[in-house]
Amino acid sequence: MKKAVLSDFDGTIVDTTEALLQEVRILSVGKPFSPTHVREQLAELGWKKFLLHLKFSESELPDVVRYICDAVAQTRANIHLVPGMEEVFLQAAKAGSLTGIVTSNTPMNVEKMLGERIQLFSVLRAGALSGKNEVLEDIVQQHDLSKDETYYVGDEERDIVAAKMAGIRSIAVGWGTSPLHILKKVEPDYCVDSAKQIQDILQG
Repeated sequence: MKKAVLSDFDGTIVDTTEALLQEVRILSVGKPFSPTHVREQLAELGWKKFLLHLKFSESELPDVVRYICDAVAQTRANIHLVPGMEEVFLQAAKAGSLTGIVTSNTPMNVEKMLGERIQLFSVLRAGALSGKNEVLEDIVQQHDLSKDETYYVGDEERDIVAAKMAGIRSIAVGWGTSPLHILKKVEPDYCVDSAKQIQDILQG
C-alpha cells in the first residue's frame, strides 16, 4: 500500500489568513465585527464558526467563502507559499508518496495561486466546506493508501478532527489560522512549527 501526504491549502500551504480576513472586514459592515480581537476570535473558533459568529447564516456560508477566496486569488501577487512547504511536497513526490490538497477553496483559485507548482500535487479535491473526513476516506480507498502512512496537514481544529475521523495521521501546523495551543485540544498526532519538521516526520 502507498504512502501519502495530503494537506489543507489556505493557511497551511499558502499564507492567506490576513488577506482572507481583510475580505471578511469588507463584507462585515453592520455585523458584530471587532477589529481589535478579530484575529484572536478566528484562532479560537476556526473559519466556519467565526463566520457564523459574525451572523452570516449557514445557508450564506458557501457564497461568503467563495467570494472571499475568489477575491484573495485575484490578488495572488501578494500571496506567498509558507517557507519550506514546496520542498515538503517535492521531496514526498520524489520518494514515491501520493501528494494532494483537500480544501474548502475552489480548484480554479488553488491553481491560480500555485501556478506551475500545482504539478507537485497528484490529487486536488476542492470546494467542500464540510465533510473533509469523507473526502479523505475516499482518497484513501481510491488510491489504496495505507492509513498508518497517510498524513493530513492542517491549521484548524476541523482539519485535525477530519483526519482522525478518516483514521489517518494528523499534523497540526502552528503558522496558520489557529496556534498550536488551541490545536492541541483535539490531540493531533504531530504538532510542528516549521515545514522542515513535516519532512522529518515523513522521513521517519
